[in-house]
Amino acid sequence: GDGGKGGGTFSTFDASFCLTRSQLEAPIGTNATHMYNGQPTSFTNLQSNSLNLDPNRAAMLKRSNFLPYDGVLYEINDAQIEQEALWSFGNKTHLTYNEYLKEIRDQRRMQLQHIVVKQQTGKTFDYSRSPHRPLLDFFSSLYKRGPKVRLRIPITLVLLDNVRSLYFTDADGFVQRLSGEQCDDQAIQDAFKLPAAPPPQNKTEEDPALKRREKPVAVIKRAGAGKNELSLLDSTEIFKVLRDPSIGNAVIQQFVRPKGSHPAMYRTTWRRNTASSTVLISGHRPMGGESGNWFTSSTLIDTNTILSFRGISATETQHIVAGVVQHVEKHGPPCQFLEATADFIKGEDGKMYFVQMKCFVCVSQ
Repeated sequence: GDGGKGGGTFSTFDASFCLTRSQLEAPIGTNATHMYNGQPTSFTNLQSNSLNLDPNRAAMLKRSNFLPYDGVLYEINDAQIEQEALWSFGNKTHLTYNEYLKEIRDQRRMQLQHIVVKQQTGKTFDYSRSPHRPLLDFFSSLYKRGPKVRLRIPITLVLLDNVRSLYFTDADGFVQRLSGEQCDDQAIQDAFKLPAAPPPQNKTEEDPALKRREKPVAVIKRAGAGKNELSLLDSTEIFKVLRDPSIGNAVIQQFVRPKGSHPAMYRTTWRRNTASSTVLISGHRPMGGESGNWFTSSTLIDTNTILSFRGISATETQHIVAGVVQHVEKHGPPCQFLEATADFIKGEDGKMYFVQMKCFVCVSQ
């Protein structure tokens, strides 16, 4: 074919170019053909005028696998593998390609850990100058006398200092609250749509694997060291938890199944003076199955993917957080939020649910 700047034609091919090291060092004088141990390939007669290589096959050709001899390209199946090219990454050199890919993966993992875990859970927030508190305490900030906030939340039962409060979104889209005597067992049963009759006591114990596959009714969250401790509840376990005197402060929240087959949530950070941001945290494994895998976590980097997210869902959640901040500032104690991070789940119905106010920077005025 044509080649070179002068447009000259190559009519010969140096066979030694394709020899591996072991073939080059073979004893001189032996019959060279014994080394080829191959068959002429059906598509590579070098004496023909055109080489019509299958592009998929051509992309897989390696220099050490083929050898021209007597005008025919032979495929060698027992050729010694040549030393593969070495790669460098940062200050490390002489890496194989797989080691190079591992370095890239490790660097990305560390970046994710730094951006999401360190910033969201490791970062300490000082609430000493704020009239509001995050997580389970924040629901009381959403419900004040006067105008109500328009916000879609799952049914949320807050257990705080041995007092029950039930928060929910009414038919008009506003957050409402039942507390005190209004928040009795019947109200909780109706809100979570629990079965009226308790299960018979002589019921045989359920298979744990079967139970994990069933969609849970609620999630219980307790504040741990820098993060929530989550457990799943079925319809019979909610009242067991309520009867447990050692439960302490906790939130029992209606389980919202995320849209799609994998557990996923949006974490949005609204900032007053700089750009807001949203990350999508999604689990690697689908929901249900033997392991359950009904929720996701920002701290388990190995089983979850955390991606910076742009699009309608990101802007929608940022507008919601901005609206919550505006409402709380206007109708609560005088204060100003500088940033606020909230978690959202997009339900199977395609609607966005506000799950919790994770953390924020707020100063009394």
